[in-house]
Amino acid sequence: MTIQRDRANRRVVLDPVFAIGMLLLVAPVALPDDDPCVLLRAGKAGQAGACADATIAQLRRDNYNVTVGDLDGIGEPAVPTLLKALSSEQSLTRAGAADALGRMGMRLEKKAPIADALAGHAEDAEVKVRLQVIGAIARIAFKTPAAEQAVRKAESDPDPVVRALASYGRTQLKLGEAR
Repeated sequence: MTIQRDRANRRVVLDPVFAIGMLLLVAPVALPDDDPCVLLRAGKAGQAGACADATIAQLRRDNYNVTVGDLDGIGEPAVPTLLKALSSEQSLTRAGAADALGRMGMRLEKKAPIADALAGHAEDAEVKVRLQVIGAIARIAFKTPAAEQAVRKAESDPDPVVRALASYGRTQLKLGEAR
């Protein structure tokens, strides 16, 4: 038991491990002053690009879904960094960038440049990247000639899941029946 009553001396005795744990829970945590994401969350302007760079670097070593969610949370200021990340040598970085662009692209006003940039990566050598690119185009649901062509090409992709996403993308872009 972590908390014991000492009835003879009328006091409560805490287990030392429990006491240290409680101190850690209530003690303020010092965050690094130079972390761009900490500065961004603290309201410091001009940190979004640096935070997006740092977060993209985490894709290779952290939980993919949490990291992509963080990128989505940065919002529109992260778009230029994410567009560059689509050309990364790391397939997980390319896939994460496409996923984040798809998540945030639904809310952005300027959808055409994002849809076109994603379409340019729809024939990536890696299936996971093609899945995220076609899925992002479908989520953004903004019809451009490049996005339309990417979805139509993806309908004949060797991977069945990419083909299924392309079918969904065709519906979202209102392209009509498959050719």
